[in-house]
Amino acid sequence: MNPPIAQAAPFVHPTLAAAGLVAGLLPILIHLINRTRHRRVPWAAMHFLLTASKKSTQTMRIEQWLLLAVRVLLVVTFGLAIARPFFAGASSSFVGVSRAHHVILIDNSRSMNALKDENLTRFAQAKQLAEGLVSQLPESDVVSLITLAFPATAVIHSPSYDRLAVHETLGNIAPTQQATDTLGALTLAEKIITDSDTPRAGRMLTLISDMPTVDWLSSDGQRLPPAAAKLIELNDQARINIHNVAGSGSENLAIVDIRPESNLIGASEPIRIAVPVRNYGASNGRNLSLRIKLDDRIVRNVPITQLSTDGESIALATLLISTPGAHVIEANIGPAGFDALSDDNARRLSIEVKEQVDVLLVDGRPGATALEGQTGYLATALAPRVSGDSKPLIRTKTISEIELSSEVLADYTHICLCNVQRLSESQWALLDRFVREGGAVIVFVGDLVSLENYNTLGSNNGQGLFPGKLAVPVDESADPNDYLMLDPEKLNHPIVNLFQGASESGLFVARFDRHLVLTPTHKSAQVVMRYTNGDPFLVHNPHDKGQVAVITTTANMDWTNLPAKGDFVSLMHSLMSYVSPAEYASRTLTVGQSYRRELRPAEQSMNHQVRLPSGATAMPELIPRNGGIDIGFGPVKSAGRYDLSIGTLVVPVVTNVDPADSDLSTTRRSALIELSRAGINIEEVQGRATLSVSTTNREIGSVLIYLVLLLLMFEQWLAMRFGSYRQKSIDSITASSTRIPNTARTR
Repeated sequence: MNPPIAQAAPFVHPTLAAAGLVAGLLPILIHLINRTRHRRVPWAAMHFLLTASKKSTQTMRIEQWLLLAVRVLLVVTFGLAIARPFFAGASSSFVGVSRAHHVILIDNSRSMNALKDENLTRFAQAKQLAEGLVSQLPESDVVSLITLAFPATAVIHSPSYDRLAVHETLGNIAPTQQATDTLGALTLAEKIITDSDTPRAGRMLTLISDMPTVDWLSSDGQRLPPAAAKLIELNDQARINIHNVAGSGSENLAIVDIRPESNLIGASEPIRIAVPVRNYGASNGRNLSLRIKLDDRIVRNVPITQLSTDGESIALATLLISTPGAHVIEANIGPAGFDALSDDNARRLSIEVKEQVDVLLVDGRPGATALEGQTGYLATALAPRVSGDSKPLIRTKTISEIELSSEVLADYTHICLCNVQRLSESQWALLDRFVREGGAVIVFVGDLVSLENYNTLGSNNGQGLFPGKLAVPVDESADPNDYLMLDPEKLNHPIVNLFQGASESGLFVARFDRHLVLTPTHKSAQVVMRYTNGDPFLVHNPHDKGQVAVITTTANMDWTNLPAKGDFVSLMHSLMSYVSPAEYASRTLTVGQSYRRELRPAEQSMNHQVRLPSGATAMPELIPRNGGIDIGFGPVKSAGRYDLSIGTLVVPVVTNVDPADSDLSTTRRSALIELSRAGINIEEVQGRATLSVSTTNREIGSVLIYLVLLLLMFEQWLAMRFGSYRQKSIDSITASSTRIPNTARTR
């Protein structure tokens, strides 16, 4: 902790200033020590010498004090010089040398591509402001430069005096399609400012941005956004100026998402695509249309009659894809008239169309016929018989629990446990790994289920895939008139959305004689549907990359007549679709993300290549992982289609811009009240304004160094002058002593 005097002094290094003042005491201490180390011994002849020099004693004392004062001033001045004193806010060049450290943060994120008018983008104006500011700086000022596009980058970290290099770096900064990383940029700025040897009055942080709402307005309207909190924290270490180049706002339409309504996408089966379109502008969008492309071929035009201000419309398109394999769906909106941002008018989706999906059914009590076992009704519901040569999308295989350990689980997307009594620790581990890697497990219970096995090994103290604790069954079978049904209220989960308002559905007239009570223990577990007594019927839980669902009754007619109802088929297909691996998600990225895919052993020696949206090609990256090798590329910096070639296999990977930056509305002044209260200057930049350099501190350390040199020469001259004078005095005294009368000597 610095001493109070050092903290109050205008020094770059106040501690050194305090040390210099203390060091000024050293000549005085040396003088006092030299006076005390001599012992006086009176003798007769000395009496005559003292009498002779009495006249010059006063003169010698003055000389000594003057020489001591010069030496003390010399030490103190040198200490103050290396502590670098300054005058805060001084503008006169006669005071000293200007010392300021300018940390300039320039926003080059996607929203800065927005047009302010037909010829000027937000980024172009921000760049002009930054270049104009650097051109005005004195040569003695230093500059650091940070860009805000994610991830924020200190393009000039160390303070730079080289104006040519700074201008060249500024010229090389280009707008991007990446999201804004304001907090990351401020964190970098904090590190630069903390390491700077410039005093606070000379530390200048200049932020040039369009102040996007996503960064500067808190989601709940109560807490201070992290970026604003960081700025207030930095305000104690530097002077901050914010220049908002957003202007008065811009019209913008954007496609904010594109998604299939089902994760199970089969060849020659209808697939519904939902495309939310949002209007971020101040005027209504009229007579718009959504153009849907499949593999670069236009297949649908969906009209959007009107899109109100700050409103959203979800366009739906039904497609029929006959060819299995990878496909790319693209949606484009137009005509939009004046649209400040064009790169969010298109959005892409990479999907995998399956010829068939393999589901493994584990039967806890196989029967003589399919319907007599535990899985027969479920298998029929998942893969109903179809006429002709067409195949059902789902293909099932039934095994016993003993055969589970020898089955290659990677060949399946779903595994259903139907009244399986118990699994070994290794079998639970196999299922856990299967789900964590993206698979889905659906559990039906029954009279064989071992509560201890499921609650101990399956749940694994809340770390396993089984999402809760099972209790003894509720039995209503004793009285034929006493049974439970499913509650048709509060059907808010996507799995059961299709049954909302359908209280006459067969789902809600089914009888349940028995069920096990499941108490969810995982924080992410959610009760999808309940019985009329409030006990959970269907519980869903995401588990790492995969999904788990538990139905607390049987999959056959042992405890319920639900499998005989027609809506049992709809419920099972909705459940299977929801928990299916969303393969499109891994190949549909946002700008800034990376793509990774595991290479099979046979693929490792094949040729690998990535075709970029520009048409150029690049080599993908090979990454060792857990004894295997992954292939991938990224993080991607622009939206479009990337084709990864592995031998003859082509994997289409698409990237989209982050819709969070599509909101071009300026941050409201009311949201920046806390920044203004903290003394942070915020300016709205209109037209083609320029920035002026505020006054900075001027250091006088160099002046003090010159003063030290003068004092040093003065001290040497005094020492020589007084030393020569003393020698003459001593010589005269000696001469006088030789003329002492004999009578005096005798006495």
